[in-house]
Amino acid sequence: MAGHSLPRCALLCRVTLAPCPEHPDGRAGRGSESVAPLRPDGRRDAALWHGTRAAPPG
Repeated sequence: MAGHSLPRCALLCRVTLAPCPEHPDGRAGRGSESVAPLRPDGRRDAALWHGTRAAPPG
């Protein structure tokens, strides 16, 4: 991860397709996921997250 390691606490964020004319109820099977590292106070660590979110998987 580009020289960074994620802290022990992280938040998994999942965004799914919102309702649209083709899928009026949305679509749970389509979306994306990201992992946001958390600071000790439970808030997202934006600086660390921005440094790792573009890293390729693996």
